[in-house]
Amino acid sequence: MDIKKEIGERLRYARDRADIKQNRAAVHVGIHNSTLNKYESGDREADHETMVKLSDLYRVNLHWLLTGEGEMELSDHHDLLKTANQMKNAASLKEQGAGSESTGGRAYFGGADKYTEEELAIGEAAFQAAIKALREQREKKKGE
Repeated sequence: MDIKKEIGERLRYARDRADIKQNRAAVHVGIHNSTLNKYESGDREADHETMVKLSDLYRVNLHWLLTGEGEMELSDHHDLLKTANQMKNAASLKEQGAGSESTGGRAYFGGADKYTEEELAIGEAAFQAAIKALREQREKKKGE
């Protein structure tokens, strides 16, 4: 089977499993409905950025979406890690003295000045806890 068709089948399966209508998914990732339809039918290949957006929307592992290998579902810690990383980026910008909401064209989670020092400390603690839990989950899977 053609790789585009295989990816398309996984895209459709993930969207159906997430119970998201095709037109809603397309709007969410910023593409036309017919474009998503072509991705799902294997008639067109999505760019990497769109695949990342779709994997996040459908809450599936990008590697699985692209290859069919590995775990389909994202770990329980995915959202926590993502938010903690965004807060960590904001803290880094704050330390560098950047007060705007973006640096070099790259937007950060609300801008460097959005969080208090206490909130940034909580974000750092959450990030560390998520990393620890993820490592423990991986070790547990290795032992099974």
